[in-house]
Amino acid sequence: MIMNGTKRTLTPPKITRPASQRVLARARVFRVLDRANQPLVWMMAPPGAGKTTLVSHYLEQRGRKHLWYQVDAGDNDVADLFHYLGLAAKSVSRRPHQPLPRYAPEYLPDIEAFFRLFFRALFARLSAPTTLVFDDYQEIADDAAFHRALCAALEQMPAGHQLIIISHGAPPPVFARVQAQRQMAHLDWQTLKLTCEEARRLTKVQRRPLPDSARERLHALCEGWVTGFMLLLEQTGHSSSAASDQSNDLPTVVADYFELQVFARAPSALQQLWLSTAYLPKFTKATALAVSGIETAPALIDTLSHQHFFIQQHGESGAAYQYHALLQAFLRGKLELIHSHSERMQLMQRSAAALQAQGDHEAAIKLFCEAGDWDSATQLLLAHAPAFLAQDRWQTLHGWIAALPHGLVNGNAWLLYWQGVCQAQTAPVGDSQTLVKAHEAFVQIADVVGQALAAAAVLAANYMEWGNFEQRSRWFHILKGVLAQRPAFPSPSAELRAWSGLLLAFAHEQGEHPFATECAEHVLQLCRSPLPVAERLTGASCLLFYLTQTAGAAHAREIVQEFLPLSTSDEVSPVQQANWDWTRGLSFILPGELSSSLQLIANAQRLLAEADLPYLLTALRLLESWCLLTVSRIEPARRLLDRLAAAIDHTRPNDAALYYCLRSWLACRDSEW
Repeated sequence: MIMNGTKRTLTPPKITRPASQRVLARARVFRVLDRANQPLVWMMAPPGAGKTTLVSHYLEQRGRKHLWYQVDAGDNDVADLFHYLGLAAKSVSRRPHQPLPRYAPEYLPDIEAFFRLFFRALFARLSAPTTLVFDDYQEIADDAAFHRALCAALEQMPAGHQLIIISHGAPPPVFARVQAQRQMAHLDWQTLKLTCEEARRLTKVQRRPLPDSARERLHALCEGWVTGFMLLLEQTGHSSSAASDQSNDLPTVVADYFELQVFARAPSALQQLWLSTAYLPKFTKATALAVSGIETAPALIDTLSHQHFFIQQHGESGAAYQYHALLQAFLRGKLELIHSHSERMQLMQRSAAALQAQGDHEAAIKLFCEAGDWDSATQLLLAHAPAFLAQDRWQTLHGWIAALPHGLVNGNAWLLYWQGVCQAQTAPVGDSQTLVKAHEAFVQIADVVGQALAAAAVLAANYMEWGNFEQRSRWFHILKGVLAQRPAFPSPSAELRAWSGLLLAFAHEQGEHPFATECAEHVLQLCRSPLPVAERLTGASCLLFYLTQTAGAAHAREIVQEFLPLSTSDEVSPVQQANWDWTRGLSFILPGELSSSLQLIANAQRLLAEADLPYLLTALRLLESWCLLTVSRIEPARRLLDRLAAAIDHTRPNDAALYYCLRSWLACRDSEW
């Protein structure tokens, strides 16, 4: 939940603060948090220590503006972090309509630069003091980039803001520098343990008064463990029995209590609800009703939530619920004991289908995979692959495909295609072979749309490589042949991607191509359609590049005039803006308006510098050198080429070839030949 004073905004469960009802105000720990003036507070304690409830109640009681982020294992893909923080920031930002920078493949060579860029922009939108909370942080793998992202957040965070990390474990090594600089405050298990006095007040808050001796006995038994105390409090008057050995991840005493003192004493309807919903990571009342078939499920959930009985409520009016991790682990373990493998798989499939209907597609895909229902997982994955790629969450998409059986992926053309598209984000040279395999598979099943998209993706990977154009002509003719059949695409976005890819190839081909005129007109009409602004501008950049090479200045200027307003949209990334500007700059070079060209190229360089993408600047600086030599500004061109000497990446042969070409041109102007 994101709050500002008393104002509340509905947000996805992942970024909502758990609701606080009938919660003990732990003033002792609140004072510790008040005194923690370091930029980062690390709260470390075992599961069930009451960490999440404590921080949630503290923020509520202190009226602190905050962003709440519930971490899960899927967050090892940092794209999820930026996606959800971007959603959260809209509700508390001083500029809610101005989007944050998008995580794109262009940043992979220097991902730290994007971390700095994103958090600079985020904190510029937040008024101090704002607290960023990351709950269940132990779910992040030790080597995940998520840790480095938060270190970058600390570097960019202005005074007054604060990060609170809630975890079961100690800070990973990447935070060593933060600790050495004394920028981290620690709240550990000793601080968070429930005291005898807090236990006394807690019984009053929960309206379960006990004699002093009984309460003290329960407190001693749970040893300050809040969840254990609550569990014992529910079973007042019963003492613990000897723990039995269980092949269970839960501590024996916890499993024993859940089994004997909680589950066995619950009404049968509640037992059935717990077991039938055990595979749901988060669920609504409607989802619980659909999976369990229990008419009283919504009322049971209300009761559990009201009592805070091992369940968390996310969002207003119980938008979504989540069982305590210990309870869910117990329930899953019990299912293994009382149900056959086939019965468990059927429950997983039913739960996954309900999650799909609930709109939690990520959880549904994961559960379909866990159940071995590969057909359902594949169908859902393919349905949402374009959306995830549009959100720059290709690493998540790639992970889903990797979870599928190898043989299934190799036998499905569309899975191969999306796998190849994801791989091409990071390694366009070697991994374009997956796209080639996808194209071959599409040919075998006569899927012309798939053939077109795969061929366009191979060409795009070839341009990203920027130097090995051996296969470009072959794929140009393949794509041209497929599009000549006028396939019906599933979406205008896919259609624009294919046709603009062909148009870009036409711009690099020598000779006249009658089909090119039709291709250019088709791209123009798609760019005029109600597609996302960024997609339209990218297509217009391809169109402008083609017209600059083939049709002359007049036609190019018409395109510039029509689509220039798109370039000022907040939806356009710095890289897309820079691509538009340098293409415009190129259109000025050819008719000889070099001053305008230099100005546009300089603006493109500024955008890439502000976006911390220095490796993309080389091509633009080479283009700037070309302009300077064209207007006989020899010495500025020489100084620029001298600076570029160390920056040329010889794994990008086209950059190297252009550099030496310009050096040769300079030598000719110096009469050195």
